[in-house]
Amino acid sequence: MYRNFVAQSPSMKDILSVIKKIAPTNSPIIINGENGVGKSIIAEQIHLKSLRRNELFVRVCCVSNFEQMLEVEIFGNNNSSNNSGIGFLELASKGTILFEEIGKLPQNLQKRLLDYIQVNEFDVRIIASSSLDLEVLVNQGLFLNELYYRLNTFPINVPSLQYRKEDIEPLAMMFCEIYSKKTKKNFVGFSQNALKMLYDYYWSGNVRELKNTIERACILGQPTIIHSSDLRLSVDNNEIYDYQYVKTESDKTLKTALHKFKRKFVMQILDSVSWNQTEAAKIMEIQRTYLSKLMNDLDIRN
Repeated sequence: MYRNFVAQSPSMKDILSVIKKIAPTNSPIIINGENGVGKSIIAEQIHLKSLRRNELFVRVCCVSNFEQMLEVEIFGNNNSSNNSGIGFLELASKGTILFEEIGKLPQNLQKRLLDYIQVNEFDVRIIASSSLDLEVLVNQGLFLNELYYRLNTFPINVPSLQYRKEDIEPLAMMFCEIYSKKTKKNFVGFSQNALKMLYDYYWSGNVRELKNTIERACILGQPTIIHSSDLRLSVDNNEIYDYQYVKTESDKTLKTALHKFKRKFVMQILDSVSWNQTEAAKIMEIQRTYLSKLMNDLDIRN
């Protein structure tokens, strides 16, 4: 099932206009943006507005600890004697394939993907997304230059939610409607204080964090209005990005400031994913085991 696409801000309306122009083509696309901004939804919209809309839309997550398994998923298993040997590239034939977080694709698989594109004649639209700056990775030798320029015919840069605040209320209303039905509660909207909190909050987890917040509010709140207390958002959220609060602290050592910053930052990321440590570690691009150690060092408890 495809998801709704909200475009009220000028930047997202501009992206929607670009989608309408490039969707009918077969050119590859790279969608850039922070985690949680909705890159996969934009890829879906490109597919739905293309001539391939009646064919499969296949998503491949390039983040994997099992390289061989990822290779089989993408390219298939030539040793298989049945349909289980079909890879995602072949499965997406005549449709669209999305390589999510392609910047994290192992380098030997980058080379194989480039070879596959160059050698094989196949009818599939390739879209890639990345939360990492691929140009930086190319300059660092971590991403193949040829593959980058092969895919980067039409780059789409998706701004973070803090730069498109016009989308916050319609997104919140959409999630409210979705989770009202799932929780079987008749929520019709938000109080003025709740809306103000949604606009003032720094959404480091972007749309994904907003979705999780509204889901939590629908579970905890009582119909028919979601109140600010139902959102369970940290009131000192902006202190992470506003260093003025240091002026009021008696201990102004760098060690103390960094400790407080890290603690607030990690707690905010955890809040954004309902304390799912695996998801939080992915957002911060650290190992799950290191996050556990960090939480222990910073005395963070759920």
